[in-house]
Amino acid sequence: MEDNVFSKNLQLLRKRSGLTQQELVDILNSKYDTQINRTTISKWEHGTQEASMSVVKKLADFFNVSMDFLNGRTTPTLDSIDEVFGSLNPTNQAKLFELANLYLADQRNKKEK
Repeated sequence: MEDNVFSKNLQLLRKRSGLTQQELVDILNSKYDTQINRTTISKWEHGTQEASMSVVKKLADFFNVSMDFLNGRTTPTLDSIDEVFGSLNPTNQAKLFELANLYLADQRNKKEK
């Protein structure tokens, strides 16, 4: 399975929340009574396995995002980006800016190939 938006968004949300894969598994299994393991999270993040719709719904609920966002079906507007960025403390703003630059560099590298 090729690299997909869900994989990137899941990894981004998990890391942004400061969670390891195992910590995310523990929370999901406890809060939503799922039977997920760390290997499954890894496969989702690497795009080698797809999550079921019911699990995507639980992940969206946990991270407080829409399923469409998680699956890459929505594009944030400049207003929503500005609102989120403005809500972050300076440390997290710097982290987000750094992450955005990494995505930009990756995008540029892919265009050059």
